[in-house]
Amino acid sequence: MTFAGAIAALAGCGSLPFSLPGAAVAPTRADLAFAYEQFDRVFASLSFAPAELASVNQAFDQAAFSFFAGNYARTIREVNAVTARIACGSQSTDAARLAGSLCVRLDPPVWLSGASAAATARVASMFDSGLAPGTELSIELQLRRLDGSRAFAVPVSVVISATGLVDQSLSLPSGDGALPVGSYDVWLVAGGSCEFRFGRWFVVDRSLDALRRSNASRLRAVRPSSNSLRHAVALCKQRNDLLRDASSSDNSAIFLADLPGLAADVEAEVAAIELGDNPYHRKTGDHWRRIGGFLSDLPFRVYAPTTAAGDEPLPLVVALHGAGGDENMFFAGYGAGVLRRLAEEKGFIAVTPATFPVLTNTSLFDRLLEHLKVDYAIDPTRVYVVGHSLGGGATVAVAQSRSPTVAAACCIAGGRDFPVGLPVTRLYIGELDPIAPPRNLEAAALRAQNAGVPIEYEILVGYGHTLSVNAALPSAIDWLLERTASGGAASARPRLPAAPRPSGSKLEEAAR
Repeated sequence: MTFAGAIAALAGCGSLPFSLPGAAVAPTRADLAFAYEQFDRVFASLSFAPAELASVNQAFDQAAFSFFAGNYARTIREVNAVTARIACGSQSTDAARLAGSLCVRLDPPVWLSGASAAATARVASMFDSGLAPGTELSIELQLRRLDGSRAFAVPVSVVISATGLVDQSLSLPSGDGALPVGSYDVWLVAGGSCEFRFGRWFVVDRSLDALRRSNASRLRAVRPSSNSLRHAVALCKQRNDLLRDASSSDNSAIFLADLPGLAADVEAEVAAIELGDNPYHRKTGDHWRRIGGFLSDLPFRVYAPTTAAGDEPLPLVVALHGAGGDENMFFAGYGAGVLRRLAEEKGFIAVTPATFPVLTNTSLFDRLLEHLKVDYAIDPTRVYVVGHSLGGGATVAVAQSRSPTVAAACCIAGGRDFPVGLPVTRLYIGELDPIAPPRNLEAAALRAQNAGVPIEYEILVGYGHTLSVNAALPSAIDWLLERTASGGAASARPRLPAAPRPSGSKLEEAAR
């Protein structure tokens, strides 16, 4: 199971039951998500000397063991500590230590603009900060627009109670000072670059529950006259179901969304369907989808580059996250969502389905391709799969069983066995990986090479399990896009060598 997949909010467990002693509130899936996402964005923005890179990877993977033990509050504490270490450096203070121990709960999570009652922000401890009772510190609560600009800020004087906890509330702007309709990221700032993101708050101008019901009624009245329109109606129903006044601390497709923007998009999509148009045909940009069906439910994200608006067939990259993750993992984490940028720059369609349904039923990969072909021109000789950890195992299963379709595959820190029948495959191994041990992965790759499997591998020096994706993904995408299938079957290629073992590495020493 991958650690980041789980802490990236990305597997369904709802409000998590395990708290550390001295917690005012229990952590939720959303708290885990935002802790990971904040760390990942900071990590992706910095460069590290080799020793520090290795240390950060080891500290981050060490937090995995807290996660595996079910101690989610400790997981957040350890992740936030690493974030403070690399973001704050010498600026790290007691205020930063305090901010990293807190969460912010907005009530209501979706606020109807103009409502008579003001929204409130509860600032409370997920775990004991370790600061002495009676300590009083000042931090700042900020609401930021999705472009990062600050929309609201207020200082918060926080006093540590006799039990070591913080639990206090304040009112958010209302009346003439209310924030306009939009989505706002919630931050606590302890000074300088020491800041922590704690969620997303939504301001709407109408009830999302009422809008959802209205959209559903309108869709029921549509009588589709083509397969394309039936496809559009089914997809629109799935997207419409995300619109809820209660938001969610469990479903990352909701709490990571721009709900006001989604509401406007879905309403426009319903109007297009009523006119007989498929609004998803050649739709560009980033959007969420779901294929529904009994025992075959498959949520996924799509990023279609601007070139997807035309009829020129484009490559398709299907990316499978690690265990504990969901369809948002590659776009919310794994290098600050670098996969989307690569898709735009290099002109391929990126699709990130939930891994577990695909792993347990590889025929869903076929359904996914057929679904996408309704809306996009896809080059049948350039369909690729890449996966991390458990997603690496799923990549092997899909690539082998669909080798006439899959031109090439990449596995990152995963994929225990590499059987005969795989298309050309590249494996990335984290030198310091404590979860998918490098010795085991290298041995599996060498066995596969000896059996004639066209596989090569590269050792990522200084990287562990989860952060290996950040290092590998740009290289993996370039490697995949250089390969094609011929006549519906993977082009024959000579046996591929392993990448050179890094001289003086711990992996080399272990192999002696």
